[in-house]
Amino acid sequence: MTSEILWIIGGIVVLGIVVFLVSKNLKRTILVVSGWGLYESFNIFYDYILWGYIQYKYEILGSIALSLGALIINFFLLHWYTKKGIDWLGVNILEDIKKNGHKWVDKVLANKNKLMIIPVFLPVKLFSLLLSALNKNDVLAFLFLSIWQDPFIAVAFLRHGRVGPVTKKDYYVLLASTVVTSLYWSVLIEIILRIIQAIF
Repeated sequence: MTSEILWIIGGIVVLGIVVFLVSKNLKRTILVVSGWGLYESFNIFYDYILWGYIQYKYEILGSIALSLGALIINFFLLHWYTKKGIDWLGVNILEDIKKNGHKWVDKVLANKNKLMIIPVFLPVKLFSLLLSALNKNDVLAFLFLSIWQDPFIAVAFLRHGRVGPVTKKDYYVLLASTVVTSLYWSVLIEIILRIIQAIF
């Protein structure tokens, strides 16, 4: 769990740098970084502490209850997010990166100085692959966001910066993402619990 927290903190720092470089706006950067910081803090409590304890205590019934709880929380969070109209997730920044990211990749790889390219070649290629996947197919983005993040994030990002009320498609994505996320997380927690039981 400590390494996961360090990854989250590192990710938020990198996110802050990217948002600032793309938006050139300190206020926007603070909004996105603080929004993600608070959101991830809640997720650490719900996913690692509460989910682990409830699944250990009540097994599959606990997982079902937590899945329903996650669906309800994400439902209200999505409505609050769309009603407020404040993009504290940085969705518009991502849309901008998706649209213009390949120009940055081409610019970096076109550099004639080989010493500059060698250390960044692999990260730039991975970034380019991720960009292609996000631009090409919403299904890949859906699976990636459902497993790496959660249903609310999946819906918010798959709205592609669209403002306005929640649509039927948003509800379908929320429900499908909840099923994917819950199955993945329940299996992962079960594996972790069995490893802990085997050790102790």
